[in-house]
Amino acid sequence: MLKKRIMVVEDEKDIQDILCSILGGEGYEVFSARNGEEALKRLPSIDPHLILLDMNMPKMGGISFYHKIFDAEKECAQYPVLFLTGRAEMEKLFRDLHVDGFLSKPFQIDELLREVKRILDRRFGKEPSSGTEPQKSAASPPKVLVVDGETASFEKIALSFLNAGYTVNAAGNAAKALEIMTSGDGTDLVLIRLNLPDMPGDMLAYRLKLACGDGAVPMLLYTAELLTFDRQLTREICQRAGIREPVESLDPEILLKESASLLHDRRSAA
Repeated sequence: MLKKRIMVVEDEKDIQDILCSILGGEGYEVFSARNGEEALKRLPSIDPHLILLDMNMPKMGGISFYHKIFDAEKECAQYPVLFLTGRAEMEKLFRDLHVDGFLSKPFQIDELLREVKRILDRRFGKEPSSGTEPQKSAASPPKVLVVDGETASFEKIALSFLNAGYTVNAAGNAAKALEIMTSGDGTDLVLIRLNLPDMPGDMLAYRLKLACGDGAVPMLLYTAELLTFDRQLTREICQRAGIREPVESLDPEILLKESASLLHDRRSAA
């Protein structure tokens, strides 16, 4: 069956790579452009089924690009568009523009995939069932939740884990992480940055341990550098939570290695 083609129009290279990796992993044929001007040039040859469109870009931003492909007579764009924006208060504008959908940054990866499927199903109809589910590997990829309030740090970590075959979800603060983990979404591993905006990462780990009980998933704390006066308190909290002391590195490759070790230990103990 013909793959659906998706164009990602995003000027931030790390974000573009993450989105392309996620969508490609879901079986879509993915193309990219760095701004609206480049996207306009590529549209005829790609003829996408959906465009993921960032708002703020050089040369030509998302709104200007959208006006270029908008058909006033039909009151819709020539191609389905999912806007990605850091401004949640722009909902009325998007509705007035008759856009197919929008997501406020930061968004959850599962949320993105649901919205992509919703728009494609609505515009093109649901894919006919072949009577069998797509074949998956015997072992599902581990699902990791990355709790990091620093966008640049999260993007690098997420991209490395995606390239290593993990499924990645995100939380920008402790409150969101607690919400995700207590919803029972099947997370296999939690990576927590020590300095979160609303709660220290070690306290979040302790809260998760209390909330999820003895069956809590493995948790890995990380930080650029653990200050001397924090070290003893952090060590005591980690002992209470039954987790390792923080990895003092933001290097995604080191975090990948430590994560693989944690998951191996968990499987061995099962």
